[in-house]
Amino acid sequence: MAIESTAAPTRRALLAAGVGSLVGALAGALGRPPSAAAATGDYLRVGYTYSTTTTTGIQCDTGSATAFTAGVAGNGVGVYGSSGNGNAVFGYAPNGTGVGGQSDTGYGLTGASTSLTGVYGSGGTYGVRGGSDSGTAVRAESTHGNGVVAVTEDGIGVSGTSTSGVAIRGVSTDGQGVYGQSSSQPGVQGESSSNNGVQGHSNVATGVYGESLSGAGMWAYSGAAGVPAAIAQAGANGTGLYGLSGAGTPTAGIAKTGVFGYAAQDSGARGVYGKSTVGDGVRGQATSGVGVDAVATTGLALKVSGRASFSRSGVASVPANASSVDVTVSGGLASTASVLATLQALRTGVYVAAVRTNYPSAGKARIYLNKVASSTTTTPVAWLVLG
Repeated sequence: MAIESTAAPTRRALLAAGVGSLVGALAGALGRPPSAAAATGDYLRVGYTYSTTTTTGIQCDTGSATAFTAGVAGNGVGVYGSSGNGNAVFGYAPNGTGVGGQSDTGYGLTGASTSLTGVYGSGGTYGVRGGSDSGTAVRAESTHGNGVVAVTEDGIGVSGTSTSGVAIRGVSTDGQGVYGQSSSQPGVQGESSSNNGVQGHSNVATGVYGESLSGAGMWAYSGAAGVPAAIAQAGANGTGLYGLSGAGTPTAGIAKTGVFGYAAQDSGARGVYGKSTVGDGVRGQATSGVGVDAVATTGLALKVSGRASFSRSGVASVPANASSVDVTVSGGLASTASVLATLQALRTGVYVAAVRTNYPSAGKARIYLNKVASSTTTTPVAWLVLG
């Protein structure tokens, strides 16, 4: 039987067949949709989504290099993380920043939530800390929940530091713009070298609101000599500082009033109460007006429990063999002023007959007795100016 001889394939033919097979395989792969699963050890391919049961990690051994970068040319998201119940994106750095963000014109780092916390920070020293040279250090926005919630056990919940701009700013549609909580340290603390440490602003509601169940809702302290711990100013001629005791809706303030206090629970309520162990409990001072104005419709306008002192009063001594004495009144005497006088020693048949104001000269008053009180000694007469 004749045997048909067959020539051996050349190297060019083998290369052509290999290339044809590779092209056919690529064409078949391009015609299929991207796979949604991959086995452990497979390579990553651009444009595919993979699912795995183990951790995929990228390690860069160069100290100053970046291990992984992702970018988008348009308005998309460079890196997107999703989690059912855990952290969608988690960053860890033993000595540096866990998660850092930077932007030339927009926000370096933002957090948003439709019903819970947009940004949540927890730490031994600072839960969330932002710093800025001239702009906003931290800005948080939320539609229904808290703009910023920071919780720390013994550090500062939220701390913002700025040399000239806003250290912390929170904006919320109907929730808290900024909310800070701490077990032993300030929930929210603001510091500034040349501006306000903490500033609140509102067009229609309260700029800064403080509330506490067992402590002070708001505490003001200043270590500078001669500087008030708190300043309240009403630019539209309203009430500068309003103090309300009891429940209910606050009443309207008093126009052109620096401090207004209101309390109407019972007969023991006090609108304003001042107390001092050695100084003045309450002090009123006026240059040309009324220092203290006491008004009561049916009750007592002025009630004094204890001694009372009046600068326009004193005790004058009528000389022996005299029936009158002149006193000088500090501040002068108006034409409508009244001077009360009474003897401070018993002189039988002697009494104060009259007091003549602005005599013998302006600012003086002459007290007349009905006769010479004594021919051997002086006679004391107490006097008091009203009006």
